[in-house]
Amino acid sequence: LFARFSRFTDILSGKTLFGSAGGPGFGLGGYGGNSSGANDSLAAGMDYAVNATLVTDFRLGYYRYNVIDQKYNQGIPFATNLGFGGLNTGNNFTSGAPGFQINQPNTQQGLWGAGLSINRCNCPLTQKEDQFQIVNNWTKTLGNHAVKLGADLRYARNLRVPSDTDRTGLFAFNQLTTSLGGSGGLGLASFVLGEPGQFGRYVSTSTNAKEFQKRDFFYVQDTWRGSSKLTLNLGLRYEH
Repeated sequence: LFARFSRFTDILSGKTLFGSAGGPGFGLGGYGGNSSGANDSLAAGMDYAVNATLVTDFRLGYYRYNVIDQKYNQGIPFATNLGFGGLNTGNNFTSGAPGFQINQPNTQQGLWGAGLSINRCNCPLTQKEDQFQIVNNWTKTLGNHAVKLGADLRYARNLRVPSDTDRTGLFAFNQLTTSLGGSGGLGLASFVLGEPGQFGRYVSTSTNAKEFQKRDFFYVQDTWRGSSKLTLNLGLRYEH
C-alpha cells in the first residue's frame, strides 16, 4: 500500500511603468500584474499477489492545475473613474484599466493601461484543470507465458476564462484619424481627441462553462519465452 500527495505553488508579479496608469511591466518578460498558482497531485495504490501465478496492482490518482491571473489594478473601476462609460460593467472580469496603444510614425508605440500586448498579462485569467484516474493491471503466469491486461480510466475537466483581448477594452489610436486624406496626422493627436482608429474587447456570456472529457485506455499482452535465446512479446492496445 502507498499514498503520496504533493503541492506546487507559485507567484508572479510585476509593477507597471506608469504606476496606476499601467503600461509595460517590470516583471519577468515585461510582465505587469499579479499571478498565483497552486497545483496538487494525489496518488494511492496497492500491489497484491492473489497466488503464486497471479498478481494485480491498483492505482488511484488525482491532479489539479489552477492558475489565477489578475491585472495590476483588478477590482478598481478605473475606466469609470476616467469617464469612460460601458467599460467597467460592475463585475470583476471587466474591472481595472483598459488598454491604450498610441501609434506614432517612425517611433515605438505608446502603451498605457493594461492588456496582453501592453504588459504581457492575459488578465483576468481563470484556468482550472483537473483529472481523476483509475488504473488496474493483472499479470498471470502460465508456463512460459506471462499474460498481462489492464485498464486506465480518466475523467478530465477544464475551465478556462481568458482575456486575450482585454475584457475592459483595448483602444488603438493611429495617425489616420487626424490625417488629411491619409497625409500627416498623429496617433497622439487622435488620443487627445478621444478618436480611436480601432477598438476591441473580449466578451463571453458565461465565465463558468467547463469542458469535460472521458479518456479510456485498455491493453492485453503476452510475453512468451520460446527458449533461452528467444522471447516474443505481442500486444494490443485501445485508446479513446
